Amino acid sequence: MDTDMHEIIGIEDERINHDKEISIGSDVWICAGSSILKGAVLPNKCVIGANSLVSTVLLKEKMIYAGNPVQEIKEISKWS
Repeated sequence: MDTDMHEIIGIEDERINHDKEISIGSDVWICAGSSILKGAVLPNKCVIGANSLVSTVLLKEKMIYAGNPVQEIKEISKWS
């Protein structure tokens, strides 16, 4: 989700929870139950493990990421 589905307004009448684009590279495998939140960036050729939470910019390609919050698990050469 690239939105919170509602607005949160601060005490000075300004919106404080703006939408942020999600970017998913090519050849990315997102396993079941994972949540990809606003502002997340997934690099090319990576795997997101089951039930993971991605809410940040992931930097390394060809990597398995997993966990809540997501973290680097292992570098890979390819997957099929």
